[in-house]
Amino acid sequence: MGKNSLSSISSYFKIFHKATVLQKFRVVLYMVLTVIEILLSPLQIYAIQQTTDTINNVFETKTHMMDALLFIGLNVLIFLVSYIVNEKKVLLVKRLNQFADYHLEDMKANKMIEIPIIYFEETENHNVLERINGVGSKTISIFVSSIEVIKHAAIFATYAFMLIKVHWSLGFILIALLVPSLYIYLGMSKKFYLQAYAQSFKVRRANYFINLFRDRSVQKEIKIFKHGHNLLSLWKSLYWETSDEQYSLDCKDAKRKRQSAIYNHVINTIYIIGLILFGAHSNMTIGEYVAYSSLLVLSSSSMNTVVNNTGIVYGYAFVIRDFIKFLDRRTSDLIEESDDITFRDEIQLNHVCFTYPNSENATLKDISFTIAAGESVAIVGENGSGKSTLAKCITGLYEIQEGSIQFDGKELNKSNINSLLARTSILFQDYARYELTLLENIAFEKVNNDQETQRLFVDELFEDFRNIANRLPNGANTSLGRVYENGAELSGGEWQRVALSRAFFKEADLIVLDEPTSAIDPLSEDQIFNRFFEYTENKTALIVTHRLANCVRVDKIIVMDKGRIVEMGTHASLMKEKGLYASMFSVQSKPFNKKEENLVAAL
Repeated sequence: MGKNSLSSISSYFKIFHKATVLQKFRVVLYMVLTVIEILLSPLQIYAIQQTTDTINNVFETKTHMMDALLFIGLNVLIFLVSYIVNEKKVLLVKRLNQFADYHLEDMKANKMIEIPIIYFEETENHNVLERINGVGSKTISIFVSSIEVIKHAAIFATYAFMLIKVHWSLGFILIALLVPSLYIYLGMSKKFYLQAYAQSFKVRRANYFINLFRDRSVQKEIKIFKHGHNLLSLWKSLYWETSDEQYSLDCKDAKRKRQSAIYNHVINTIYIIGLILFGAHSNMTIGEYVAYSSLLVLSSSSMNTVVNNTGIVYGYAFVIRDFIKFLDRRTSDLIEESDDITFRDEIQLNHVCFTYPNSENATLKDISFTIAAGESVAIVGENGSGKSTLAKCITGLYEIQEGSIQFDGKELNKSNINSLLARTSILFQDYARYELTLLENIAFEKVNNDQETQRLFVDELFEDFRNIANRLPNGANTSLGRVYENGAELSGGEWQRVALSRAFFKEADLIVLDEPTSAIDPLSEDQIFNRFFEYTENKTALIVTHRLANCVRVDKIIVMDKGRIVEMGTHASLMKEKGLYASMFSVQSKPFNKKEENLVAAL
């Protein structure tokens, strides 16, 4: 056995230990019940033999009726014990699966909390997450299948020993049944995993298209743009592409199994002929013949169980391998946190460059500037200019490949990223809409902390929160969204106000707003920014926006184009330069200036 195999087994047991925390009794009980099943197997053969012989004696001599009834009762007892043991094992597996799913999903979620956000920018990583779905149940399946392989291997060995006592060739025939089938199942298990691996992206995309029809916002657009059948055709194409590949492999698998079944039938026929020949030249009783004939059927069943479960172990081992790789991701370069980020003086960017995974072109190119502590800065530019990416780099969400970002002279690195994030609050452009209560959407785990949540009901900064709560049937405790709780639905602008309140609720030194008012009307936007600038007084604020009217009030404006800084200054200085910023501002102002001119002319 190679080092890789030993390492894989060791890694599996670590995962299994995590999956069965506080469930050792059930694990041991499952193994004890399996031992009982192993012991029942030869007893069952003995009971069949004795029952057949005693019944035969009853027919021939009209005596031994009590012996026949005794062995019939023994068969009934074996059946009842086997049934109860099997029933208990099924329930144990059910419970072990539940605990394993809970613990390993918890591990997976905690890992996703820890890993950098850039992980989710790579398609292959989403494929990995798709493949490790249900890893808890699969971990238990490996355990159960391994135990079943051991059980049926022991039963198979017992049957082979009993047959060897009759003649060595009968035991050899049983072994001949096992090897080809095992080879076929292991080979096909690997092919099925490799197919699932190759199809991960297509299956995810097919699921994406079909799930769009359950999305309320998509359904509104389908009714208007009539593109539902187009989306459906995209799903159909991917569905049949993957299904045809799966069916082709299923056909190959069926062919291999058919060949194995024919081979097994030939071996079975040879076995029966051999048993008859040996029985004719020995004192074999009818009971012994029936018992040894049953051995063939039971051995074939045990063999199939061994082969099937070995295939399950082999196939799911690849899933465990993917899960272990996922858990081990980036753990080798994590540094123990020791440095704290401070905001006393300035944030300085020096020649910062950033490129997304699997991309040839840099999104940020040689970015250098300084933000003074307590300064408000707006980052503006056309779509795709790198504004949001720059904000994510400054806040430590993305790790830059070149250059440095320093806070009060201390370089941002793995040892202080969490310190930075703890003191940063962000409203993302693609903010989340949680199907929770209004209060939970903002306070989360602090929802029962009256001292913390009291700010929401008295602070002028959270006027939007109170306005929304006042119109909801259960106030701040009303569930939002209608998918799960049948709660109240909010408008797009109201959802954005909730997300904005969430950003303001966190006590932070650095506030980042990424298109904070894209779904809010102009009057409300003006009120929000009035409150925002009051809130960020003596705090460092970063605003990513397309609406340049809000830039008039910031201390510094950074203009980006194709990943580079092309202009920097105040609103007044940039307007004097008559560059890109002045051009964009004039374009946005033109409709309002035109309306004002028309109004004056009308008067």
